[in-house]
Amino acid sequence: MRFVDEVLAAMLVKGPVALVLHDTGGMVGTAWAAANVARLRGIVVTNTVAFEGFRWFPIARTWGSRGWWARRRAELGMWALGLRNGRLFKRIFGAQSPQLGPEDLERFAASFALNRDAKRTTLRQFRQFVDPQFFAGFDAMWRRLGSERVPARVLWGDGDPYLSADNAHKFGSSIVTILPGVGHWVPLVAPDQLAAEVAALP
Repeated sequence: MRFVDEVLAAMLVKGPVALVLHDTGGMVGTAWAAANVARLRGIVVTNTVAFEGFRWFPIARTWGSRGWWARRRAELGMWALGLRNGRLFKRIFGAQSPQLGPEDLERFAASFALNRDAKRTTLRQFRQFVDPQFFAGFDAMWRRLGSERVPARVLWGDGDPYLSADNAHKFGSSIVTILPGVGHWVPLVAPDQLAAEVAALP
């Protein structure tokens, strides 16, 4: 949560915050929101895991493995993603996210598949994320946000290979919009729709 505080301070943000939660950022953002209700203008949720009872998809469970051999296998898989300028990564990731263009794939490859620190950090994170107890208390956080009447809107890309559209209804919001054909990366593929949801917050 301190990370969010430091980002807001660095950007000189002092007024109420419109918080957008996406992907693994939803985990950090939900905890920060529940602890900083008075600083919120509202929340927009897009394709994130920030609720209890989620069953991780296979690659996440592989990355989150804790046994010695399983960890070595995950590290070897991460290493392979960077071979030949990230060719394997771009092929797999591009097939999972066909909405992304070549420039997006190159940028993801540079910042992840070819970045040893990013891959090591990802493995450390997922060893925590896949623990069944990691999300304990998240549903209570959302109930608190609801009881405090924090405006929340959900904008969900359908066809997400990691998070199905059923998950869009797990945040207690009555305003849920499903975007057909958008997939997981809503902020990249549908920035205008996302901006409209932020603007619609009171």
